[in-house]
Amino acid sequence: MLLVVTEAAQTLLATSLGPYLGILATGLVVFAIAPLMRAADRLAEVAMPGVKPLHELTAAERAGVYAVQARLAWADGRLSADDRRLLDRTREKLGLSHEHAARLEQEALGGSAPGL
Repeated sequence: MLLVVTEAAQTLLATSLGPYLGILATGLVVFAIAPLMRAADRLAEVAMPGVKPLHELTAAERAGVYAVQARLAWADGRLSADDRRLLDRTREKLGLSHEHAARLEQEALGGSAPGL
């Protein structure tokens, strides 16, 4: 990600400022990114204290996240195509199998979901 940002900055800044000033400005951007990222991490911790990154969630926590999402998707008693896409993306991000996700949806709905 950092490489993409620096390359884009160098190209943009070199075009508008000339090659030497573009390289200098890119260097300043690179040094500014680290403190900005630390500030963003601190802000995220204040806004959502105790939230773990996805890769740190246990299997049970991942299943819990999916179950909550399933209950929300089925809250109106039906599952729209958009809700299905959201659940599918959530399942993929959480690394759950189709079978495990289907079981979690059934459990979240008390086994009464149509089409499951």
